[in-house]
Amino acid sequence: MLCLKPGCWLEGEVINVIMEFLTDCERIATRNKAQTWYLNTRMNSEAMGNPLDVKDFIRRHRYQSFFMGPLVHCCKIYVPINPGKHWIVMLVGVDDEVVEIWDSYLYGAKSTGEDLVYDVLTVLDAVLKDEIASTKPSGWSFSKFSIRTPQNVPQQPNLYDCGVFAINIMESRDILELTLGKFHSEDERARLVLKMVMSKFNRKQNTLFASARRHHEMRSGNRICNRA
Repeated sequence: MLCLKPGCWLEGEVINVIMEFLTDCERIATRNKAQTWYLNTRMNSEAMGNPLDVKDFIRRHRYQSFFMGPLVHCCKIYVPINPGKHWIVMLVGVDDEVVEIWDSYLYGAKSTGEDLVYDVLTVLDAVLKDEIASTKPSGWSFSKFSIRTPQNVPQQPNLYDCGVFAINIMESRDILELTLGKFHSEDERARLVLKMVMSKFNRKQNTLFASARRHHEMRSGNRICNRA
């Protein structure tokens, strides 16, 4: 939570929590036939290693059964990637076989995340090998998808809000709300805190409320003593 303080760079675990919320909502809405997959940041970090090691990681942590689902139903996949202290969103269009790199801090026309894209696509091929063979045409492969970097992605006004922008993109919020003049970093960070705390998927909600209540009562007691 502390990395959601104003001016702080967002840690990956905050993104992972939101990805789990979005995954749960998608599965409920589609009755476990998820059309949109929200992969967490561990796919990004593991993609830098050996794809065979990644398959073992996914099997041991039940990654595929939770974050993915039957490939036959999947239309698009969101993957947060980090090429180095900067969060970027990969949007994998399964039906049109196109990968879009949504980068809120572009250097010219090329995103710093382009070098990671092929690694992630190779991992998807390895993990979903059996499903690809049974549901897709011969020769179909994620690694053959075309890659493009949209130039109309709203750009962050600072060096630390890339994670906040990435979450907004994966939430499919109106990108006009991220444009200069409409985007307010502190408000967005407060929204994410409330989203995590108040979510029905937050299993620690009662514990957190009790802790906040004790803190409030202690602070209130201190103020009364000070006045006295």
